[in-house]
Amino acid sequence: MKNIVGVIQGRLSRSEELMFFPSKTWAEEFAAAEKVGFNAIEWGFCEKDWKKNPILSENGIAKIRQLMKKYKIQIPSVCAYFFIDSGFAGAAVKSSDMLNRLIQQGSKIGAERILIPFLGDSEIKNQKEKKEIIKNLKPCLKKAESFNIELAFETSLGAAELREFIEQFKHPLVKVYYDTGNRTTFVGNKVPQEIRALKGLISGAHIKDRKFGATASYPLGKGSAVFPEIFKAFGEIKFKGPFILEAARVHDFDEITLNKGYLSIINKFLKK
Repeated sequence: MKNIVGVIQGRLSRSEELMFFPSKTWAEEFAAAEKVGFNAIEWGFCEKDWKKNPILSENGIAKIRQLMKKYKIQIPSVCAYFFIDSGFAGAAVKSSDMLNRLIQQGSKIGAERILIPFLGDSEIKNQKEKKEIIKNLKPCLKKAESFNIELAFETSLGAAELREFIEQFKHPLVKVYYDTGNRTTFVGNKVPQEIRALKGLISGAHIKDRKFGATASYPLGKGSAVFPEIFKAFGEIKFKGPFILEAARVHDFDEITLNKGYLSIINKFLKK
């Protein structure tokens, strides 16, 4: 498989936080990504300090594009952690406005999808919420159409229920963002079956390792994720989206050494 392989923003900066942006060293992550051997960074957009995120200003966009060109790093996706705190169920004017803004600004740095995480406080709990989400997101799809940007959902729903939910939108730009670690927590070694079941709905993939029934992340190969079978399944469905590493931090190693090791593991699977 020839896929973009990158890392989620923040994992090349030292921090105890898992989801944060902007960091003081965000611009330095482009050089670090090139040094590791990545060809992409997934942009992060959090609720905390969202107004400071460079993606929202034209000067920030210019700086990002300059760094992308200098270090030959793509930004295939925007991971909008923002929507964990401000979701799309119920009254969602704030979230809809922000999504429209991210679609427009993301297009300026080459993003092909906005990852919307229905996790944590925004986890989908019932049919009523599904109907509200569909209602609130449909107007945003007009904006997505104009920029040809996918809206990719990361959820805790099982494959069959998620497929049914996605199909209710009746729109080709509504997709799935699959997380190998999160799904290992829920379904263990059945992750490859889920990948096959979702097939062409999968737009992008987060690569991390967890143990069945646990929410802590482990270094790649130390959890329960069945990576040989997982990457075989991605190959079978002819997945062409990005693989973005969201693997565990290990503070015994510097970020570049750690991620070089992770990338080496991934590359072995991609060559098979």
